[in-house]
Amino acid sequence: MLLSLLLSTGIIACLTYYLVSGSESLSGDFYLAPLTLLFLMSAVIFVITIIYLTKHIKIRRARKWPTLMGRIRDVRRERGKYLITYRYTYEDRDYFNDQFDLTQKHATKGLLKMLPEFRGIEQIDELEGKMIKVYFNPENISDSVISTRLEQNPWFIFVPAYTVIGISFYFLIRLIHSLLSLSGAI
Repeated sequence: MLLSLLLSTGIIACLTYYLVSGSESLSGDFYLAPLTLLFLMSAVIFVITIIYLTKHIKIRRARKWPTLMGRIRDVRRERGKYLITYRYTYEDRDYFNDQFDLTQKHATKGLLKMLPEFRGIEQIDELEGKMIKVYFNPENISDSVISTRLEQNPWFIFVPAYTVIGISFYFLIRLIHSLLSLSGAI
C-alpha cells in the first residue's frame, strides 16, 4: 500500500508540473492522457490508500489493547450480516457493546468463523451465552472490539491495480496511434 501511495503522489506531482509548465512541454502528435482522467485516477489511488492505512493503524493499536473475557448477550441477523451484542466487566462495572472490530459493527459468517471462539459453531444461535475475548481501550473502557483482524476489502486491492492498468493501456493505445499516424498508416 505504501507503493500505491508513492505512485499516486508521483503522478499527482507530475500532473502539477505539467499544469504549471503548460502544454508547450509536449510536442508532436503523442499526448498524455487527459489531465482530468489522470488526476481522477491518481486521486482514487491516493484516497483508497489513505483509508486503508488509517484502518490498518487503528487495528494495530487495538491489537495492543488489554483483553478480558466477555459473554455474548445477543446475536441478530441484519442485512445478511450479524450484529453481536456482548457484555464484559472491568473493575466491577459492566459494559455492553456491539462493535465487532474498529471498522464495522456487523460481521459476516465467514469473519466470525475466523475467530477461534467461533470455530466449530454451525448455527449462529449457538453463540448466545458463549464466552469471548474482548479487546478494550484502556483510555476509554467502553470502547471495545471482539476482533482485531483487518478484513481485506477487494476495493483496496483491485481499484489501484486496475487504475494503473487503465492508465498504462491508455498510454499504449495513444503511442500506437501516434506511431501509426507518423508512418502514414492512418
